[in-house]
Amino acid sequence: MIFYTLLNVASATFPTHCTFDETTYFSCSVKSKKVVSICGKNLEQHDGHLQYRFGTIDNVEMTFPKAKEQSVKKFKRYFYVRPTPMATTIHE
Repeated sequence: MIFYTLLNVASATFPTHCTFDETTYFSCSVKSKKVVSICGKNLEQHDGHLQYRFGTIDNVEMTFPKAKEQSVKKFKRYFYVRPTPMATTIHE
């Protein structure tokens, strides 16, 4: 099983370049009022894709990679655990 460090965020309250049938892994607005999105679908399957998209909400100015085919292989995935020297847990 492959673990992804990207978070799945709800796109209802955030502007995104992702389509309704894609998962929005990351999306935010930047100071220039442009939007940065990481969108994907079926990442663990042969026909899956992952793309970085940048631009205004009405005009994607840059997409990496341009082709969806084999796009998951263009990204590197890392998983790490950071030690927590102090943690507080609240139980009922």
